[in-house]
Amino acid sequence: MAWGKRPHRCPICCILPPQMMDHILRYGEDEDRDWAMETLRSSEQFRGRRKVIGNVSFAVSPGQKRRAIYDAKNGTTLPGVFRRGEGDPPSDDEAVNEAYDGAGATYD
Repeated sequence: MAWGKRPHRCPICCILPPQMMDHILRYGEDEDRDWAMETLRSSEQFRGRRKVIGNVSFAVSPGQKRRAIYDAKNGTTLPGVFRRGEGDPPSDDEAVNEAYDGAGATYD
């Protein structure tokens, strides 16, 4: 059964190895190949954005906290809307504060 024909009631998030995606592109049904190509395009966009964002984030000296909390608003455009930075007062949005505190606890 092609992926496009399966019911989408219970999505599964996982990582497929590149060789599996390559196999689907070479030998899959048309719908499967379309799905695999779209997945690869989306993945490439995220990797490209992470690469650019990652270069910027190293501007702070090692050993210093620099938390930056963003809100993607349930979308895929990164980094999203800036919500709280290092040393900023707490936000009205509890999820922003949890992300900020969690990043600090992870750093510490």
